[in-house]
Amino acid sequence: MVLSRLMRLGAAVFFLAAVERASLFGKDSAGATKANLDLPFDAGGEDDLEEEEAPEVIVFYGQMYEGDGIVFCCDTSASMSEGGKFERLQREVTTTIFQFSDRVQFGIVFFNTGIAKFPASGGPADSTPAMKEAATQMVMAATSTGNGSCYKRGLIEALRMVNQADRKRKIIVCLGDALLSCGGQDWTRYGEETLREVRSQNVQAVRVNTICIGPQGQANEAWMRQLAGENRGTYARVNE
Repeated sequence: MVLSRLMRLGAAVFFLAAVERASLFGKDSAGATKANLDLPFDAGGEDDLEEEEAPEVIVFYGQMYEGDGIVFCCDTSASMSEGGKFERLQREVTTTIFQFSDRVQFGIVFFNTGIAKFPASGGPADSTPAMKEAATQMVMAATSTGNGSCYKRGLIEALRMVNQADRKRKIIVCLGDALLSCGGQDWTRYGEETLREVRSQNVQAVRVNTICIGPQGQANEAWMRQLAGENRGTYARVNE
């Protein structure tokens, strides 16, 4: 009699243990054990999951761009001296630079027949307060425009600079009227050569965004559209 009671007691204990285990683990229709679906799929912890940071968003001439490796490539030929265009360019560049967070690397290329660039070394700058201030001084020191619109040289210099950035979202923003004039070359041929050279040297598939500036009929919009289109960029028109 005692033995029978002990056996029934043991069976009850076993049953209670099984019920408790079932509260943590379920069984599928085939009887296979599976983890409770209320538990997180990855129990290793959130620290193991890397969330990609939101892209840096800047506003330049009213246009929004995403990027953390950014080079401005800007026409500073004589036509940019008309109607306060050059003074606005200076304001836009310096204002945009001070939007940058410390995640950004940046550079500036001003071109006519010559080149003025920041940093002078040709590599991108980290957006520290000191570098932003130095860039502003460079931009504001350019008190006048020059002759010629050598877009090819300006764009190749911008590509060299942005290609050295160690960031994921690299972009160039090219601004000007695209009145292609460089050393007396035929503007049609020069424009084709420039597009071909940019395609050839854009080995990292950097987005080249363009902003066409100037009065209607006094800017080469078609060429600026083509430059952006061939390099995965966007085109915008700014009337002055």
